[in-house]
Amino acid sequence: MDDDIVYLPKDFGRRLYNKAIAEKNSFSWWSPLVVNNAICTWLLKYHGRVHIGNRVSAQAGCAYGWRSPMFAKALHDVFLQAAAANKLPAFQVPDFAISLSRFSINCLGFFGDFAASFTEEEFCPLGVDDEEWVSAVLPSRAGKPGRIAGDIVIGHFSYFTQERGLLGSDVLSKYYLLAGVPMDPSYSQVSKETFKAGLRRWLINRMLGGEEKPDIRLLEGSEVPAAHQSKIPAAIFDPNLLQESERPVP
Repeated sequence: MDDDIVYLPKDFGRRLYNKAIAEKNSFSWWSPLVVNNAICTWLLKYHGRVHIGNRVSAQAGCAYGWRSPMFAKALHDVFLQAAAANKLPAFQVPDFAISLSRFSINCLGFFGDFAASFTEEEFCPLGVDDEEWVSAVLPSRAGKPGRIAGDIVIGHFSYFTQERGLLGSDVLSKYYLLAGVPMDPSYSQVSKETFKAGLRRWLINRMLGGEEKPDIRLLEGSEVPAAHQSKIPAAIFDPNLLQESERPVP
């Protein structure tokens, strides 16, 4: 789990564990739906109750979903709006398998016996891009895709590409307000950068995202079909076949 996860729902650990136990033999890893994760943003656009008018792509390095601090702020603001209005189900999507695609591992879990079935070199060799390997290479070699649990929603603050812009905004303070705890002002301090570095960052964002403003809002209930949860085939989950340590947590 990244150290900048800013929102976790109640009973998060139990819910994700139970979801994974039910599908243990079918997938390599499990992740919740992560707000401010490029692949998850794409899922929200096409399968959630969130209108996203920008041209997001189903790529971990999407110019909007991964790079743009302006887009990230707008997405956080809509998520916070939904949390305050008790409308977080708008950010739920069906469960999805992730295959042959890099996925940012903001919050990802796998079972120890799955990891132990590989040698250290097979599981994640030294010197490789560990995120690419664990999220894409390993599942492809294991023959088991990754899995997004679409009804479990968490919030991720920023990628390094977005950090300066978000730290200079009010997003972090809003999450503290939502949690009902005071925020240390030093958490939002932004380190100085040279004019050259700032100009380079601005130009890259401008070239990749253009002048298109973030277009994100909650949809009304009638605008899209209700988010639904994928049904687990009975053959995958038979509690009688599970060892005691592998049964769902009540």
